[in-house]
Order: sequence, then structure tokens, then C-alpha cells
Amino acid sequence: MPKLYLDNVIVSGWVFKDLDEPEEMAAVERLYTLHEQGTITIVTSKMSGIEQKRTIDPNKRAALAASADVVPLVQNDHRLLGFNGSLDPVTRGFISCPILDDIVDHVLFEQLTKTAGLKDADDAMHIMYAAAVGGCHYFVTLDEKDILPDRALIESVCPQMKIVKPTEALVMLQA
Repeated sequence: MPKLYLDNVIVSGWVFKDLDEPEEMAAVERLYTLHEQGTITIVTSKMSGIEQKRTIDPNKRAALAASADVVPLVQNDHRLLGFNGSLDPVTRGFISCPILDDIVDHVLFEQLTKTAGLKDADDAMHIMYAAAVGGCHYFVTLDEKDILPDRALIESVCPQMKIVKPTEALVMLQA
């Protein structure tokens, strides 16, 4: 079953139904329908939620938070590096804190930021999650500033995944 990773611009656009291009909005709605029918699987990552929390408008931020469970998240989006523990000799209490790393594939992350030219670490994180732990076939975005112009470079680093607009994803899924 094809697995599609939805970039934050797609997830947020679906919540507000406000993507600039009507054909792309229609394609996103079709992708959600295909997901609900069980024909495809769509996912995103915690990066979408992190980016959405930066929304300045409190009403929009609340609407995004209320819709946080609309798209399933990729699993294993962090690595456990170990634990830091402390024992209080007086109360005999113990505190244990996990040490986590959000970059699950340092080599891939470095390739995305250096080789593929992704200047925005958030974009690199999205793509890393989609490729490294998401097992995604398609990365669906409308990011004309950073991702789509460099899609050939990104695909050379992640050859198992195509970088596509929603309309392109539908065409490829129908082929």
C-alpha cells in the first residue's frame, strides 16, 4: 500500500481548507478520502505539530491543536541514548531522566542539509522522518521555496521516495 508523508503546509492547508491553488486543495481532499478508504496510508511527524505551535494567530493555533490527530504520526521519531539518574541519600528518592535525540539518522540528516541543500532544519527533519522511520514512498508538499526546487537532489539522497505536489501524487497513484 502506498505511504504518503504530508508536509506541514499540506496538513495545515487541509485543516483550514485554504491552499492557494484550488486544484491542489482538491487533490489533498482526494488523498484524505483515499486514506479513509484504506487505499493509501498518510502520515506526518511531530514536526508538523512543532511548526503549528509557532502560529501567531491564537485562534488558528487552537484550531490546529484541535486537529492534531487528523493525520497519524510516524513512530520511532527519536532515539533513546540512555538515562541520567540521581539518588537522594536523605529521602532515598530516585530520579531518572531519559536522554533522547530527535535526529534518528544523523548521516541522512547531514546529507539533506549539506548535499541536498536544505537550509531549514525543520524541512530536513520532515524528510528524514519520512524516509528513515516512516518508510514513505511519497513526500507531499507545496513548499516552492525550499523543497520542490531541490527535489532532484533530495531524491538522490532518498531514492526510495518521490517529492511531489498533491496533484502529482494523485497522478502517480493512478498510474
